[in-house]
Order: sequence, then structure tokens, then C-alpha cells
Amino acid sequence: MSFALVEPYLRKLESYGGVFSSLDTWVATLGVDKEALETVLASWAQISLSDFETVFTHGFVQNQLVHENKPPSSPTIPPGLTMTREEFARWVQEQRIQYQRVATPFGKVLVLESAKGIVSISYEVNAIDSWKKRFKSTRFIEELGVETKKLHRYFIASDRVQERPKVLMVGTAFQIQVWNELLSTDTGQLVTYKSIAQRIQNPKALRAVGTAVGQTPIAYLIPCHRIVNTNGKMGKYRWGSVLKKAMNLYEYSQQQRINIGISAI
Repeated sequence: MSFALVEPYLRKLESYGGVFSSLDTWVATLGVDKEALETVLASWAQISLSDFETVFTHGFVQNQLVHENKPPSSPTIPPGLTMTREEFARWVQEQRIQYQRVATPFGKVLVLESAKGIVSISYEVNAIDSWKKRFKSTRFIEELGVETKKLHRYFIASDRVQERPKVLMVGTAFQIQVWNELLSTDTGQLVTYKSIAQRIQNPKALRAVGTAVGQTPIAYLIPCHRIVNTNGKMGKYRWGSVLKKAMNLYEYSQQQRINIGISAI
């Protein structure tokens, strides 16, 4: 089912403050058809009404937080799969970039893939023109790359280890350090900006961490949607807070299905 049918309910939730004390109160206050919501969630991603209530009830964010004193992660990104922007600009000039618009549970994305892995996943599906203007010597071909084909399987939670597409991270050393910490956060877990800053041993860099998170070039695979505010709210997201809520609901529900031994979608 299209995400477009789920989105209106999440927008209603957004207008209500993003969380509720109880599902029944929210439904009654906004005149939401509870049975229709249940049908839409199940059709969209086999999500239960119970999971919807859990994720958007006060206290969920705190319950899912990774401990702030967790030590820095060992490198998650394989050697050779990071570049500075200057290195990438030189390297990509004589390369081929495959691009395609791909359906996900959260709407269509534009995926760009190089010989070293996916370099961009964006909800700005018409952004290919700006790439062509920036890298005039690069050959851009509209076709599915090997790693892009894995995206569909990646959204089957039980297959994520073996099906995870390769990515090429392009950014500063600090940005890549932050993105690597995001990669170390498990599906269904959440983490604060403060926690990321502490884990990279730079506890005063909260604003810089926030900037790096907002500049993540690869949506979803680099899970910037899992970073939340210390006040218990999910907070903002580069592609909109509604999408962020959808992603965290989706991941929590799929993880619950795995935990109880039900095949993920």
C-alpha cells in the first residue's frame, strides 16, 4: 500500500503534538476512525494498532534510548568506502553513476550508485539534474545498480544483515564519525545528539553533531531518523518529521515481529 494513505494519520498526530496519553483519547479528540486506521496500518506494513499506540504514547522515546555511556563504536563502514568531497569530486569525473527512482515503504526515493556503492538516497526525486550540473564529466545512466536492487530486500528486516547495500560515504572526517555512530544504532533503538557527541569523545559538539546528522546524504540506510531530542520528542528530520515518525514506527514494528518469531514483510 502507498505511504500516501498512512501519511494523513501521521499528520493528524503531528498536529496533536506528536504523542498522546492514550490512543482512545487521540481518536476521540480528532475524530479518527480507529478501524480505518487499523486497516491502513496493516495494509501498509503489517503494523498493528498496538504498535502504533506504543510508539506514539508518552515515554516511548526514553524507553528506546541507547545508553549514553556506550563506548565509541568500532568502524562500521568498511575501509575504502569513505571519501572527502574533494576526493570524490576528482574520482567521479571519469566514472559512471547509475541512478533510478525506487519505491520504498515511505515513498519514492532517488538512488545514485557508483562503482564503490550507493552515494545518495534522497526524497528529492528530481535532484538528478543538480548532480549532472555538478559533475559534467561523469556519465549518468538511468538504470538499476547492483546495490540499488538490494534496497527492496533491505526493507525485509530479517534479511538486513546479508542484504545491506554497500554505501560510499562522502564527507568530512567528523561527519563520517557521526554517521558511523548512527550506523551502530540497532533497528528499533533511538539515540540522542548528546549521546552521539559523548560516544565520539566530543561532548560539547552537540550543534556540530546536529549539523552532521542533517547533512547525511544517504536517507534511511544511514539512520539519521533514529536520533531524537533529550526532551523525549522525536524532533526534526531533513525530509520532514512525519517521515521520521513513519520510519521509527516501521522499524519498531518490524523488530517486534522478529522478536516474537513472525516473518517480517
